[in-house]
Amino acid sequence: MGDAAVLDPDRVVEAAADLRSVLPSARRMFAENPAGCRMVIVFALLGLVQALREGNPGEREAALREIGAATSGYEEDEVLRGVPGEMRPYRLRSQRRLATLLRDGGDLDGALEAATAARDEALLIEPGRHGLGLDEEAAVSEGLLISVLERAGRTEETLEAGERLVRYEEVLTARDPGQGELGNACLDHGLRLLSAGRTEEGAGHLRRAVEAYRVQTGDEVRFNLALAADRLGVTLARGGEPEEGLAFMREAVAAQRAMESPGPDEIEALAWSLRNMAVCLGGLDRDDDAVESGRESLEQFRRLAGLDPRWFDEVVSGERLQAEFLAAAGRLEEALELGERSIAEEGERLAKDPGRSRMSLAESRIRQGLRLERLGRPDEGHLSGAMEIYRQAVAAGPGDGLYDDLVRTAGRQAVSLEGVADRYRGRPEYGERLVEVLEVLERAHVLDGNEEDAARVRAERLSSAQA
Repeated sequence: MGDAAVLDPDRVVEAAADLRSVLPSARRMFAENPAGCRMVIVFALLGLVQALREGNPGEREAALREIGAATSGYEEDEVLRGVPGEMRPYRLRSQRRLATLLRDGGDLDGALEAATAARDEALLIEPGRHGLGLDEEAAVSEGLLISVLERAGRTEETLEAGERLVRYEEVLTARDPGQGELGNACLDHGLRLLSAGRTEEGAGHLRRAVEAYRVQTGDEVRFNLALAADRLGVTLARGGEPEEGLAFMREAVAAQRAMESPGPDEIEALAWSLRNMAVCLGGLDRDDDAVESGRESLEQFRRLAGLDPRWFDEVVSGERLQAEFLAAAGRLEEALELGERSIAEEGERLAKDPGRSRMSLAESRIRQGLRLERLGRPDEGHLSGAMEIYRQAVAAGPGDGLYDDLVRTAGRQAVSLEGVADRYRGRPEYGERLVEVLEVLERAHVLDGNEEDAARVRAERLSSAQA
């Protein structure tokens, strides 16, 4: 039967009805003679599951569970004849289908039970028999188990399963380097390890992912290579190895530029990689290179904003960052021009959308005010305007969009506010303004979970208030 016939709704309904009509007889036969009619009931149920694959999740679940029951409880002579091994392909794949169905339906406990059973069943495979490979089936089952464990928030078990999957993929890749999924397994596991705070292990797996992807071709491989190389580069740079990190970031950008048919996802990945590379270059005092990478990143984010207005926030962030790169490169007038243009554009967007958060505008105005200060053109308008937004955010409290944005970006806002506090420190004429800034700065450190800096700023605030 061709794909079109299988997918035709009328034929699907007809097939399901036919299979339902034969199931009572198949069940009777199986009950009377399990050893002789096991295949009959299993094939009838598999046919029903296939006919119902686009709907009726409850009936599919019941059929899959019935397959599980029908492929267990073997009689002694069946075991001697190797029937459990013959039935294993149907049992194994039905358990995986059940786990997927339950996972997608939100029954994570049931999905975990089914996925674990599928993984355990795969380990019973006798290599080379019944058309199954132990490592291949174990890898597929382990990957499914990982998806369930991860969705259930069971981090340590997810990481343990990730290690097992990597080992299976190592075996498969050793047999056929062109077909293995080692790169994907190492990439996913490496990212999970980074999220769990296990940076050194995560970087090691990302490095292996990059090595695996380098010998493969195609846009999908290039996309994953770029992701692995970019995350590895950022991790190395943050860990005190910026030169090596920069090399991987360059590789990520090169892979993205080599893509033959880039879409929005690929444009986004390139934009972020260029931004990460610009930040790394800036940290290495390669200011002109940072400007160039920042400019290219900003161009990509503007392309995205042209497709989806939700990207305007990243355009604003990119403009703010690019102004910093320009200032560091000694191109202060260009930095000021870009800063003013960005602030004006953000003001226009706020006028059109009053519900839009003003936190980004506050940050932009602080940075612009400090740049003007460095040029000997102090502009209290930008700084006081920013501080008014911060005060409103703190006063609004939890549940308010402006406050929530302050919470989300507290660490970054604290850096900007430290710059303003530095401007006022040691200048008695700005004593009151310093106290105002320190109040908001202390709150930003608290929201960022930085109690040590919060205590330091609190002590400074109390001392300044008494002066």
